[in-house]
Amino acid sequence: MEKISARDILITTVPPWGLENPPLGLAFLSEYLRAKGVEVEVVDFNLCSYQDLGPEYRMLWHVENKNYWSYPDTFSIILKILEEEIDSFVQAISSSPARMVGFSVVDPKERLTIEIIKRVRKQSPDKKIVLGGPACSTEEQRRIFIQSVPKDIDAMVVGEGEETLFELVDRLKKRKSLQGTPGALTRVRGQWKFVSRSRFPSLDSIPYPTYQGFKLHQYLGRTLLVEWSRGCIGQCSFCKNWRLVRGYRCRSAPHIMEELIYHYQKNRVSEFTVCDPVLNGNPGTLKEICEHIIHSGYRFRWSGELTPSSRMPRTLFTLMREAGCFKLQIGVESGSDRVLRLMQKIYTVRDAENTIRNARKAGITTEIFLLIGYPGERDEDFKMTTQFIKRNRKYIHTIKSINTLHLIAGTDLYEKPRDYGILPLPEKDWHYMWKTADGNDYSLRSQRARQILDLARDLGIEVRETNLSEGKEQDFSLQDLSRGWEGVRANVNILQRLKIKPKKKRSLFRFVYILSMLLATLLADLYLWILKKVRRTVVFPGG
Repeated sequence: MEKISARDILITTVPPWGLENPPLGLAFLSEYLRAKGVEVEVVDFNLCSYQDLGPEYRMLWHVENKNYWSYPDTFSIILKILEEEIDSFVQAISSSPARMVGFSVVDPKERLTIEIIKRVRKQSPDKKIVLGGPACSTEEQRRIFIQSVPKDIDAMVVGEGEETLFELVDRLKKRKSLQGTPGALTRVRGQWKFVSRSRFPSLDSIPYPTYQGFKLHQYLGRTLLVEWSRGCIGQCSFCKNWRLVRGYRCRSAPHIMEELIYHYQKNRVSEFTVCDPVLNGNPGTLKEICEHIIHSGYRFRWSGELTPSSRMPRTLFTLMREAGCFKLQIGVESGSDRVLRLMQKIYTVRDAENTIRNARKAGITTEIFLLIGYPGERDEDFKMTTQFIKRNRKYIHTIKSINTLHLIAGTDLYEKPRDYGILPLPEKDWHYMWKTADGNDYSLRSQRARQILDLARDLGIEVRETNLSEGKEQDFSLQDLSRGWEGVRANVNILQRLKIKPKKKRSLFRFVYILSMLLATLLADLYLWILKKVRRTVVFPGG
């Protein structure tokens, strides 16, 4: 581990996380702090540990294996594998002049973050330790930290972090108490107290990430994540994004354009993934962004997620394609208007259908999300989803995910389960083992999800992800666990087979047949033209 030189704060993230791009959250935080005169250093321990371990361990980073990091029995094995890397990282933190250490946490990083915090606190009791990220957003998610290391954490940032983290660092530099910092949870007389932040700055006033201090060449992808807006225009009952960031705010087109040109000129990047919850939260601004890109003369490629909408005409999709949008991920979720209303969606099945078709006709690759087994979903609702897929087969390039509904702490579903007919939750694995009085249980949801998966295979539609492998990290005998890594390796390497069926040969034959007929017609026309010329020359020489 390289030496850490920043005096004010070190911010980091631990495994497991994506390896394609540098973490956008840390990039925003570090850029904001530097603009405020804070001496900050970023260490992507997730990337470092992935590189340090041998190839045999890298499947642990696959999304289907994320729960191995949170399940106690398998985590203890991972901890032994990472022992040398953790010791090196903790030593680098402890020997650094940084007075504050910030950890970005999201499921399933909690256990490894806790282990590192314990070791840092033991070696450096005077350093301030701050947590931030989605795993700090609700009382349910914070519980593991409060129960495991209650006295080792000095503050938890809830929601947007730039201003809150700066104020925490500023208070530390001025030797002030961290208690009462707006936007943070701190201990007051032994009790955790939260002070909300009443206002947030416009996004144009927040510096966009330049990725100073990041080693971009070490990441596996060739794209950069960008953020054009924060918040969401919807309030879906199964999602908590709209609660984490209240309201919807977007950056201006000139500010976004400035960032894209910067990355093209300085970082030699021309392809971007817009990671906003809704790319089309403001269709007018989206149109303006496209116009700026087109008029600039730069050739960018970009993709993002959008919600079906009646406010997006086909001309806007055509404009997006001209501006470099090559792929859209669309949150369809269900083919039933009734289920969409239960989900508190702001669009209809017709909106979803028009959105997919308009995007595909504009030449944009379409990927859709499907959510199976929502409370109240009936057989006829499920059939409507299958009919939706069949009806729009030629407009759906890929099904990004077929997921059974998981409960998430902090959502309306989780907080008001009775309102949705959900029975008292089981103590273990409640997030996916929940059930309703009308027979909606995990077995039924899995069965329906597999039916959708089979349908996609029959139609030749690629499926990227499902959550049907949930719980596989627990499929071990005591003998397997006693063998350590060797006992779990085979299980880790087993991934879902989501390959689509090969295209029917009849379709290929038909294509070859039509091509042959066209070629034969062209040859016949060419022969007649040559014959006509020859006859003219013979009959009328010199004419």
